[in-house]
Amino acid sequence: MVFGMTMIKVKHSQDSIAYQTIQSIKGVKEIYRIFGEYNFFLIMDAYRRGDLDKIVDEIRTTGDVVEIRPVLVTTDSDLAGLRLSESALS
Repeated sequence: MVFGMTMIKVKHSQDSIAYQTIQSIKGVKEIYRIFGEYNFFLIMDAYRRGDLDKIVDEIRTTGDVVEIRPVLVTTDSDLAGLRLSESALS
């Protein structure tokens, strides 16, 4: 399992429509509205890196997306180490 995180900029005044469209794409796990240069922060999950690339390509094909920042990719095992570190702090 791989996870990808990215920021997306959409056309002016199209954020509500883009939010609904992107949220409905399979593999988009979480979508957050943010303020500033970009409109959304996304967390995606897929079985392989290639599947993650397909999700990003599908997002790009929506007519409202202007820019997608490079995708940060991590694996499930990377996150397991993070969870262990967080529990050690408790």
